[in-house]
Amino acid sequence: MAFSGHIPLPGKEMKHGGDMKKTAAILLLFASLGLLSHAGEPKLSVAGQPSFDFGTHPSNHKKEAVFIIRNTGDSLLEIKGVNKTCGGCVEISVSEKEILPEKTTEIRLTLVPGTLSGPYTKNFFIETNDPEQRFFKFTFSGTAVSVAEIKPSNLMYIGKIDPGTACKRVFLVVPAEKGTVFGEPVAECNYPVNVSSSRSDKGLNIIFGFLPEKNIGDMKCRIKVPVLKPEGWPPLEIFISATIADPNNSGILPEEKRKKEINSHDASVVIEYFHQAGCGDCRMIDTFIILKMEENFKGRFKIEKYDTAIMDNFLRFAYRRDKLDIKGNETVCMIVNGKHAFNGYKNIETGLLKQIESSLKQNEKPDTSFNITNAADKEQMLKKHADNITLGALIVAGLIDGINPCVFSTLVFFMSILAVSGVKGRKLVFFGSVYCISCFLTYLLLGLGIFRFIKLFSGYETMQMIINRGMFALLVVFAILSFRDAWLYRKTGSAASVILQLPGFLKNRIHKIIREGTHFKHLAAGALVTGFLVTLLESVCTGQVYLPALALLAKQYPSSIKWLFYLILYNVMFIIPLLAMFLAAYAGTGLATMVKWSKRDVVVGKILLGVLFLGLAVLMILF
Repeated sequence: MAFSGHIPLPGKEMKHGGDMKKTAAILLLFASLGLLSHAGEPKLSVAGQPSFDFGTHPSNHKKEAVFIIRNTGDSLLEIKGVNKTCGGCVEISVSEKEILPEKTTEIRLTLVPGTLSGPYTKNFFIETNDPEQRFFKFTFSGTAVSVAEIKPSNLMYIGKIDPGTACKRVFLVVPAEKGTVFGEPVAECNYPVNVSSSRSDKGLNIIFGFLPEKNIGDMKCRIKVPVLKPEGWPPLEIFISATIADPNNSGILPEEKRKKEINSHDASVVIEYFHQAGCGDCRMIDTFIILKMEENFKGRFKIEKYDTAIMDNFLRFAYRRDKLDIKGNETVCMIVNGKHAFNGYKNIETGLLKQIESSLKQNEKPDTSFNITNAADKEQMLKKHADNITLGALIVAGLIDGINPCVFSTLVFFMSILAVSGVKGRKLVFFGSVYCISCFLTYLLLGLGIFRFIKLFSGYETMQMIINRGMFALLVVFAILSFRDAWLYRKTGSAASVILQLPGFLKNRIHKIIREGTHFKHLAAGALVTGFLVTLLESVCTGQVYLPALALLAKQYPSSIKWLFYLILYNVMFIIPLLAMFLAAYAGTGLATMVKWSKRDVVVGKILLGVLFLGLAVLMILF
């Protein structure tokens, strides 16, 4: 593949004639390398089972398990990160994060003493560069036995107590093993209390006495019981609370009612999940967030999924957006009980679980006020949402949503091939223009939902991953080879040391097409097909505020020029970043200038090309 315009290539010129269909096929086959090249992939495999059962064990013991990972592929396997679903209950370390083919690494799992109690089943994920197993799940389970059992319970709500009324409760701390020794209990309370203890054959008896003289608020008390033997145990804790009655009010106090509601096991929450088909953030939510919800609140929540490309679903989102004053044009939004909105993946990751817990404790009832069924109400809601769309906000949103590094990289990749093969001037502009127009039309059709069904196929995400991984790999390889060529040429001064150049037969074939005057047709076909396929398979997740609304408005009111104009304008803004990349590649700081420089100075040209390819690879990671 040539990226140096002045290096002579071996081989004779091919004779005129030949089958132009074969010529076009070769050109398109070479072009397809940018889409389909994913040779040399890593492959993750696990020695044994990806699960481990610790059995029954004391909860304060430090337990470990080791998983062995092997790279059975033919390129470097990278472990990019570890995601835990149980917070601080486990520590995970990886011996080697970069694994050569046929080599192994250890993932060591260590239970944090005292963090687990009773039966448990937990998961953690590793993120890798294996295109078929980006996220791999491991499971560990067991039963953690405490050093002692507290009877009747370590949590006690005494109820309502009148001032001047004495209250007494007895707790029994039963050791799990013989030889366990407890220290004297210590009380931390907001009321004066009496705590004493005595020992018996069954364990440690703790007597709690309480006599409120006046109402200064609800009583809250924590009793700590030190564990002297075996060593290493944190103190056992008993929590006691009570409501102090108001002499002027014989009814149930709000605090007592609230505590009863917190202890209710019948509470549940409803979560509205607004998303779009093929959304990257949605995959993260399905992989991590929902699994955490299952582990923490299994059976106590209901998820209602709404694809905002569907009219009724979008109207529901518009209603919630207006009522809850949701800001930002994010790709995904989750709403708890119709009252608490978490817009965007970061907000969902940091706040959703806490809100679910809070809503469950308060036995919060969901807001079911959304009830738009007739056509008139739907039209009114859609118009209300449309009135909030300003031209300035639309332009900014379109520009931001239009950042698509894979589409950028493909354009620069093909322009580089053509530039070093003798295609220049208006011919190079022609190719780039057709490519950009193809991307624009595809974006527009996607916005109207014409190709939405493709995103619903099970293989869509796999194709996205193949394209991303393939293009990223190409860019990194080209960057490395460009830097290598610069170093070798500077050292030897020999053109034979340069690796990155087109094969002679392919360069001659391209020259033949150009000389025969049929290049416009073939360039147009290649640019059109390439732009369409890359945009279709790599269309970014747009925000849920503008594009779905404009698409629905344009279809709902086909005679209205305003909404069709807005939709086209949005997609024009969408394509501007690509046009900027095209112009930069042609006339500014891009490839065309670099190729000219490389004719004068191979070292400078190769370094600049390497920086360009490396920058595009970084963009693909960031976006």
